[in-house]
Amino acid sequence: NVSSSEKTEYGTSVAFTRHCEIAMQVWSGSVGYPGEPNYLDFHKRHLGSMLRYWRVTDNKADMMYKSLYHPDWVWEKIDLQVNHFIHHIENTVNFHNRETRRFATLCTPFDTELFGHWWYEGPEFIRSLLRGLHHSPYVNTATASEQLSLMDPREVMLLPEGSWGENNNHDVWSNESNKWTWEAIYNDELRLNNILQKSPVETLTQTQREVLTQALRELMLLQSSDWQFLIHTESAKDYSEQRFMFHHSDFNKLCDIAENIGDSKVFSANDKQYLDETMQRNSVFPELQLEWWKD
Repeated sequence: NVSSSEKTEYGTSVAFTRHCEIAMQVWSGSVGYPGEPNYLDFHKRHLGSMLRYWRVTDNKADMMYKSLYHPDWVWEKIDLQVNHFIHHIENTVNFHNRETRRFATLCTPFDTELFGHWWYEGPEFIRSLLRGLHHSPYVNTATASEQLSLMDPREVMLLPEGSWGENNNHDVWSNESNKWTWEAIYNDELRLNNILQKSPVETLTQTQREVLTQALRELMLLQSSDWQFLIHTESAKDYSEQRFMFHHSDFNKLCDIAENIGDSKVFSANDKQYLDETMQRNSVFPELQLEWWKD
């Protein structure tokens, strides 16, 4: 965000704003394409196999009223929806062109988990959509970077602070139900900072580096905003609180080991076993380097 009084020569951010009405056609399960009655229902599963055998039927119906899914019933619906969506896009950009005499940039960002996960037929929709847009006389597809290079925006504006969450603010991630997590996160960030101030990265032994790199890995997992989101929505509250505390505990135990190595030069067999277990359990971000924290 850049105000009119701030300097911009050090670089700015570029915002692609979402066309909400068009995006909701694809995103919404209640008023959009995923709510098509013949599509596979995400929520109802067979108790024994956990496989899905039922179709949406009615997105407001109780699970007991869901009808069986027929894969051969979806193709006509996908074609109809793709044609509708393409015409919607074409009409929107053509109207913009007539009103402003300028070509439109229309952006509809989505979480990739929508396609194939929440909306089983989503990948087929995307494939048909891209084929259809390829033949459109009015619309071309482009990546964000390609369109940015083409448009080369020059105006600077101040964007209001907000989010995609409830109330369009940060209430989902910071409220009475989850504010305790932030105290833990801030304390852990401060602890790692203090350790690296006392023992700069370039002075660490290989063992200390391994321990603290794993601690940083645990900290990054701890900082995932999904924990606050899931605690607030109560969709997986117990799991989220448990995972949060596991990462918090592992982080602090690893910091204890690193500080003990620095003070007494001792790295016991139990310490080695604990490090190996945490590295095996949480092995994400293999490229992680402690220098990134310092910088």
